[in-house]
Amino acid sequence: MAERLRRQLAQNAELFGVALTQEKVPNRFDTRFGAPKNVKIGETFPSREAVREAGLHNSTFAGIAHHNGFAFAIVLSGRYEDDKDGGEEILYTGTGGQSDSFNNPGPQVQDQTFEHDANKALQNSCKHKVPIRVIRKDSHYSKYAPGLAKGNNQIYRYDGLYSVTEVMFVLEHRKDKNGLLDRGV
Repeated sequence: MAERLRRQLAQNAELFGVALTQEKVPNRFDTRFGAPKNVKIGETFPSREAVREAGLHNSTFAGIAHHNGFAFAIVLSGRYEDDKDGGEEILYTGTGGQSDSFNNPGPQVQDQTFEHDANKALQNSCKHKVPIRVIRKDSHYSKYAPGLAKGNNQIYRYDGLYSVTEVMFVLEHRKDKNGLLDRGV
């Protein structure tokens, strides 16, 4: 009975002027979070599908993997020009705002926001100190990425757990390398 009353009160913001919410931190037994059981740091995979099948990430395209409001993995692929990979420290620009991110990443055409589920999940992982898995794609964008694969092959490498130490919305009016206004997360 008390639990039902608590839920009703939490759903009726008019009673208190604010909504009462209870954020749930990921269950420590949820294998999506934390160190993967059967994958070692440095292990490589031939495709995003193989990364997904290994349970490191839940998408074959999106950069941020999330579940129940928390991020649990990111893929650094070089698709956002403002991403900075310093090996142990990464500046990851979040997701959204590109003209056609599914077929051709292209330039930023609108702001990224924390209203986007994936960006909000990164924000929650920071707030609750939930580490995320980092997977790097072969690319010329970073000296820390695995070497470029030959032919049409790709290489993805699991590089361990990283802490999300800060999230911010940057309202910085500047031009990206294409000369377009860039104001991202």
